[in-house]
Amino acid sequence: MRDVLNASLYITAGGCAWRLLPTCFPPVSTVQRYFYAWRNAGLLKVMNTVLVMNLREIKGRVPMAAMRAPNSAMPSLDRGNGRSKLSKGRIRPKASRSSRVSR
Repeated sequence: MRDVLNASLYITAGGCAWRLLPTCFPPVSTVQRYFYAWRNAGLLKVMNTVLVMNLREIKGRVPMAAMRAPNSAMPSLDRGNGRSKLSKGRIRPKASRSSRVSR
């Protein structure tokens, strides 16, 4: 299980494709299966929160959970999926007339 976690960290830290996972790690299909299961179960967020809170305590800061009041108004990270946003990609600006080369 430790090798699967190390392989997941290798992929996420390196930003490389799954197919580029070195052979010293378990098979790609195994690592993907566990990674997606952990992500869907919310385990990765929980692990991140616990690690951040422990690091804040080690550095002598107030843990993030203690800083937040219950039921406080937190900004939403949800961008929505309304009719105005039909594409999921990056919005690319149209070329302006001044950028065209005339001959």
